[in-house]
Amino acid sequence: MPKFESGMENMADMFVFETGDLLEKLDEILMRTEQEDSISSDDINEIFRTMHTIKGSAAMMSMHNMSTLAHSVEDLFYIIREDPAVKYDKPALYELLFSASDNLKSELDSLYDDAPLTDFSELENKIHAFAATMKGQPATDSSDTSSADTDTYEGLFPDDEKEGVLTYKVTYSESCAMPDMRALVLLRALGKMCEVIKTFPEDLDADNTGDEISKKGLYIKLITDDPNGVLDLMKNAVNVDKAEQVKKPEQPANAAKKPQPAQKSAPEKSAPKPAQPANAVPKKHAEKHEQSMISVKLDKLTGHTRIKSVYTCNSVTDFYNITRFCFAYYIIVIFNSVLYNFA
Repeated sequence: MPKFESGMENMADMFVFETGDLLEKLDEILMRTEQEDSISSDDINEIFRTMHTIKGSAAMMSMHNMSTLAHSVEDLFYIIREDPAVKYDKPALYELLFSASDNLKSELDSLYDDAPLTDFSELENKIHAFAATMKGQPATDSSDTSSADTDTYEGLFPDDEKEGVLTYKVTYSESCAMPDMRALVLLRALGKMCEVIKTFPEDLDADNTGDEISKKGLYIKLITDDPNGVLDLMKNAVNVDKAEQVKKPEQPANAAKKPQPAQKSAPEKSAPKPAQPANAVPKKHAEKHEQSMISVKLDKLTGHTRIKSVYTCNSVTDFYNITRFCFAYYIIVIFNSVLYNFA
């Protein structure tokens, strides 16, 4: 039985031809840049694209070992592409690259053999360790996914979420080398039977989406009248290990309540002022006996209800100015009335 997935026989020859051609071009770039002791940005991008193409095509053929190995080399050149000044051991890098190329070609040659897929995990671990040293991190076991950032996604259950939106989590098997591509296929199928609102991660075309889905899973928010049918579709999708509906976590009953602002204490009542004689003149009025405290409401003087402010005349001059204003206002009203009647 061949190594590729059943039903892919028609594509196998094309896969062998295209992947073999890509690996030959890769070897040419590696030999040239090794001799020149220099690698340009164009060469880096070409190697990155080559590994990305092999990763995707191998995953479609269910050659997960080839896809995973190509993915590890792709990640290596992603680091170099994003930081051209990064320091690394060039001889060690080329040794890993030639080894990866040789292993991929060897697996390609035995594609039709009745044998299990070759295990490339040892080489992959070496590449992962080399990538870690490039980033200044200690080399760790690539299978360790217990870090705190792999639990879930931020903003998965917003407070203002639309009513009727259901949330599903899809977990892909460890042998799935391209969970991002499988996610796109699944979403296209779901779009025919429900309304997909949002996914986590949102950008399924990003370079690191596959790793993110492998660690955290794929969350799909949708609206449907057939939740059981949607769940069955997810469970039966290719490389899906588990599919389930998840709900927003409930707040614990003993959750700490927000502190209430301290109530202001009532102001202390001041002692009552001593009573003054009935005929006594207040000190304030005595000091300002020149002022005529006349309050005038213009709405009463003019009969115009739109003017509501209260004016206080603190002097004879103020009273005189307000009187002039009222007089002028009456003249204007009368003048307008005459013109209206004349017209």
